[in-house]
Amino acid sequence: MGIMDIVLLISIIISLFKISVNLKGFYTDFLRHDNTVIISGLFVIFVFLSHFSSYTKADHSLIYPLFTKVLGQLIVAPFFLFSGYGIMKSIENKGDKYIMSFWKNRILKVWVHFALALLLFLMISFINHSKYGLKRIVLSFIGLSSIGNSNWYMFTLLSLYVITIISSFCFIKKKTLIPYSVAVFVIIYMYVIRMNGKAFYYYDTSFAFAFGMLFAEYENKINDYLTKNNKKYMVCFLITIILFIGASLWRSYTHLISSFIIWVSFFCLLVLMLSMKVKSNNIILRALGKYSFEIYILQRIPMNLFVKMIPNVYVYFIVCVASTGILSLIFKRMELFIDTILFGYQSSYK
Repeated sequence: MGIMDIVLLISIIISLFKISVNLKGFYTDFLRHDNTVIISGLFVIFVFLSHFSSYTKADHSLIYPLFTKVLGQLIVAPFFLFSGYGIMKSIENKGDKYIMSFWKNRILKVWVHFALALLLFLMISFINHSKYGLKRIVLSFIGLSSIGNSNWYMFTLLSLYVITIISSFCFIKKKTLIPYSVAVFVIIYMYVIRMNGKAFYYYDTSFAFAFGMLFAEYENKINDYLTKNNKKYMVCFLITIILFIGASLWRSYTHLISSFIIWVSFFCLLVLMLSMKVKSNNIILRALGKYSFEIYILQRIPMNLFVKMIPNVYVYFIVCVASTGILSLIFKRMELFIDTILFGYQSSYK
């Protein structure tokens, strides 16, 4: 077993603590923030492992490559899913006031936090004597280039937010049409990004955001149907698994935009259906979920900084984990401080 197998198994074992399964009934509060933040904590572990594995080319793991082959880019889908769901629920509950402040409280705030992280990456590039041209640095601040950071996620997330605000203004008087507008615009985004030669990860899971908004719109009807009884739920769950496997194979062979949409939609549905039956109160996953943005955006700093300094891969992993944790704690405080200055409050968009 290689290090990736070991850390994956340890991560799965840790995530099983404080887990409960409702065999007779269903958890009706499965989409509360307290619950989704724990799921985000689990998937941010998978993101960390995915990035770390790219720095350990000589690893001889057997289980982890199979794990990545099954999930792949889907490890980021829950973040888009919950973001889309949360935004749509906020539009429903807070109305025009939320829409009018969206550009500042979501788009601008996320970009400022992202830009703040990029300044740290620039500092690391100077330490590592990495030279980046002015054009590359400028483009990195909108996610179209990288200076050692994971840029595509921020470009896609900000694009989805822009799509949301355009759709919201177009249908501000008919808010029930917003999810449909977002879905159409996301599909257009997928085609445009693909035609411009960007890598598939810029668009292949982006429809999860639209799926989250659509689920918010039909939440009560879907929940009422699936939670009528266990037999109906199990039949639907098994059918969804079969359809997800079929969609995965279709995507692998065709790489059509439609295959990506169906593939990620069935995965999102599986995550939601599992959440109806399985609940966790894992304090580790909860903590990781609360810092998922910081962990996601900062984890490559220690990975880049120490990859050549620490030859032992196990020590390197421990140092990366510890450094990312410390950086995330400090960075969160920096975010709150900046938010107070620029936005006048310390609320979080997460």
